[in-house]
Amino acid sequence: IDISVDCSKGTYIRSLARDIGERLGTGACLSELRRTGSGSFGIDRAATAGDVRKFVEGGGDGFFIIKPEDALPSMGRVVINGTGAARVAHGAFFDRESVLELEKKDENVFIVQDESKNLIAIAEIDIEIWQIKYHSVFI
Repeated sequence: IDISVDCSKGTYIRSLARDIGERLGTGACLSELRRTGSGSFGIDRAATAGDVRKFVEGGGDGFFIIKPEDALPSMGRVVINGTGAARVAHGAFFDRESVLELEKKDENVFIVQDESKNLIAIAEIDIEIWQIKYHSVFI
């Protein structure tokens, strides 16, 4: 049988196939498994290895490249000046005076971008007391 499953993370599709086979009394296994989406990412925006190779070699359009704020829509966004970015690069915290733009969402997790909107870090920031905890630094 062919089935389509819309599920949350932690769902074991191979186990689902086994369980269906047990209920039918026949046994079952997967012959093919294809993920068509994850979160806000769908197969319709996926790139092939050939697309990526062509882009790297200078002949592709990079249609598959998305901005950090589009890839991580639940996170807030902080854009900082060059002084703040230099502090992040050296493992230090940036101060409020370095902030050029601040977009808060429901959580205290932010993407941190430099003046050119390049992703430089992901951080948990309590903006009330200006406490920063880096999750990842990319520069």
